[in-house]
Amino acid sequence: MEKYTIRFSTLDEIKDFVAKAEKCDFDIDLHYNHIWIDAKSLMGVMAAGINKELSIICHSNDRCFKRYISRYTAA
Repeated sequence: MEKYTIRFSTLDEIKDFVAKAEKCDFDIDLHYNHIWIDAKSLMGVMAAGINKELSIICHSNDRCFKRYISRYTAA
C-alpha cells in the first residue's frame, strides 16, 4: 500500500486521473478531510475539488502508476 498527497489544478486533470485509475486492477482510495472516495469515481473525485490537497491510498506497489501520479504530487 502506498500513500501520496496530490493536488489537481483542472477538471481535465481529474478526468485524466480517473481514466488512468479505472484501468488499474487494484483499489485506489481518495481521502479528503473525513471523506473517503473511490478514486475510480469521476463524480466522487470531482466533488473533492480542485486545488485541494488530497490523499491517495493505492493498494498496490505498481511502478507505472507511481510514475504517473507523480505529476499531481502536491508541493
